[in-house]
Amino acid sequence: MEKILKAKLYKKQLLSDAFDYNAQVIFEGEIDIEGVVEELIKDNNDLNRESILDIISKFNQKTADMIFTGHTVNTGLVTINPAIKGPFNEKKWNPLFDRLEATITQGPDLEKAISETNVELNDENNELLGLFNPEEERKIMNASKNLSKYQIPYHNTPVEPACGIAFRRWLCGS
Repeated sequence: MEKILKAKLYKKQLLSDAFDYNAQVIFEGEIDIEGVVEELIKDNNDLNRESILDIISKFNQKTADMIFTGHTVNTGLVTINPAIKGPFNEKKWNPLFDRLEATITQGPDLEKAISETNVELNDENNELLGLFNPEEERKIMNASKNLSKYQIPYHNTPVEPACGIAFRRWLCGS
């Protein structure tokens, strides 16, 4: 299944420069775990809905237990770490400021999904501007940056930046 994420450009209200637009994802709706399971069953009729929901529920509970006993859990989709946030005055827990939470970073499965996703970009009038694969474009940009460091410079003398020239003139009076 080709993944296409639709986004719409909108003009920033307070700025007027070359970067005066942001993109906002056009959401297609919400889906909960049962909806995901229904989609799985559509893809493969051999699956049992109750069994899948039971396994996911047990997996989620075990994952939460492992996280909050001091483990980092990598599900493939995300990596989850326990964290304690807030300042500690007088070495005491203050429930107004201190809290226990989980930090989540994307895992390899999510990174792979991102790299396979195309972005359909529309302007303010919903006219299509193009279909982009940000990961492919990032690879092209990185490759061109890497090539530029292997280019032979035109001269061997270091180039002093303008601020360095101004500083030297001020300091030395030259």
